[in-house]
Amino acid sequence: MKYCPNCQTQYTDDSLRFCLEDGTSLLSSSGKNSQMPTQTFDETETVVRRNQAPSGWEQSQVTRVAALQPKVKKSNLPLIVILTALTLFVFFGGAAGVWLLLIGGSSEVKVLPNNNTGTNNTYKSPSPTPTSIVNSGTGWEPINNQASLNGTRLTYYRGTTAKQCQADCDKNLKCKAFTLIRAGAYNPSDPPMCCLISKVTGSATSSCCISAIKSESDRYSANSVYATEILKACGYFLSSGLYDKWEQTGGEDGNLGCPIINETEAESSPQGTTGRMTQFRKGDGGYIIRHGSGRFSGTAFEVSGCMFKLYASIGGTGSWLGFPIKDEYPTSTGARQDFEGGYILWDSKTYNCQAFENY
Repeated sequence: MKYCPNCQTQYTDDSLRFCLEDGTSLLSSSGKNSQMPTQTFDETETVVRRNQAPSGWEQSQVTRVAALQPKVKKSNLPLIVILTALTLFVFFGGAAGVWLLLIGGSSEVKVLPNNNTGTNNTYKSPSPTPTSIVNSGTGWEPINNQASLNGTRLTYYRGTTAKQCQADCDKNLKCKAFTLIRAGAYNPSDPPMCCLISKVTGSATSSCCISAIKSESDRYSANSVYATEILKACGYFLSSGLYDKWEQTGGEDGNLGCPIINETEAESSPQGTTGRMTQFRKGDGGYIIRHGSGRFSGTAFEVSGCMFKLYASIGGTGSWLGFPIKDEYPTSTGARQDFEGGYILWDSKTYNCQAFENY
């Protein structure tokens, strides 16, 4: 019997010379301290050795190591969170943009009704509002505490005071005018509403509202609450209502000639009528007066010549005659003009004018 001095494997085949495990020369088991003599063989024996299956311990050890070292996958949670946040931002940002466009975009609308008898169910809750304010400074016409404006709406939102509406309009270069609807103007539960307007196309006297127009250019003068558009007549500002009437008289070359003042507020009549006016100096001089309230609201009349001189001498619109309600018209003895409280007759023979009260 032989054995391997390194791995101690024993072999019963005495013809083997070398260890089949590590190739070490085998020794005889009869004397482990002595080495077997080396023998030379003519033929070399080839031994084919099959791979041995791993022992149970080795198998379990391999399995254990594999189980303890799984392949680690990177977590996609941070990427998912980032993509979700970006999606939400884009969605809500787009929705907010659409909402702002819907409420802030300008469109041709009637901002307010021309009277205070209509209803408006847009508003939700009441809020106290002052009835008047003081003009904030230059660049604005005098604020009218009894006027509504129509036109191209720039934006429309729940307001607080007319002063705040005016300040908001001051900050917006596109804003040319504002109207504050008083709380409860149409329904008891209505809050105050502020309308910023980019173009004024109409107006009316109404207790519902407080309004004013910027006077930053030739199109918006400091005396144009009732304006549909502000125009220049010989360098003076007139709203389209007065300007159109002036054009009908012949304009600069007509019987009135050029105005000598900008359009201004007319003195209220004893009958309660308010309006706007301007004055001319050609010939005996004259007025163009436009009603801002009452049954002739929006209509302009001319008072000129002898009738103007008499009318102006007794106080004009603030006198007992009040506002004119007709232009001068011919009679068999000369001409006549009717007013709220009476009339003036012109005698073509004497060229004198005389005023009479209505009875």
